Amino acid sequence: AAIHTNEPIYLVDAPGSSQTGFYIAFPGLEAGSAATTATRAGTIALGGTFTSRLNSLLREKRAYTYGVRAALDQHRHGGTLVIRTRIRADVTGPALVDLLGELDGIREGITAEELGKAQGAFRQDIVQTLETVADTALAYSDPHDDRLPADTLATDLAAIGALPAESVTPAMAAYDPARAVFVLVGDVSVIRPQLEAAGFT
Repeated sequence: AAIHTNEPIYLVDAPGSSQTGFYIAFPGLEAGSAATTATRAGTIALGGTFTSRLNSLLREKRAYTYGVRAALDQHRHGGTLVIRTRIRADVTGPALVDLLGELDGIREGITAEELGKAQGAFRQDIVQTLETVADTALAYSDPHDDRLPADTLATDLAAIGALPAESVTPAMAAYDPARAVFVLVGDVSVIRPQLEAAGFT
């Protein structure tokens, strides 16, 4: 079933579920895109760390969820920007409204403090991907599969370290809800009235 709004929202019925699974997918970037570094930084600020905007609001302030994750997935022929979370079923509607509000906010850019946190989080992610021999092999073979240079990891680290905060603003235009697909998995008898009450008719 679909709720008609400016954003396509698809409901998958899971009767009796105490939570609603949120899966929101935006068209992303192909591997090697010039906008990758800025989009990566903005994505981390939006939902890539414990102190990210979505996690701070939906988990820490609202207590709607145990966590929210936004991630950039890139491949040779394209990619996606995906937000995933599981929300208490009884607050599905308010949570969706809050999430859309954060998408509005992130498209205006991020602060210097958020950029610093994103830079640190990306460096930490790189360290974790090199913890074992197998992980290190993957870290270097994946760029090869996408036909990227062998020094992509080093280049990415340098690029995000030199990134000015203002360059993130145009990159975050990618998080336009009008271009996204929203999939909510949960008890439709509980979800639908909340969406209708929130104006998703």
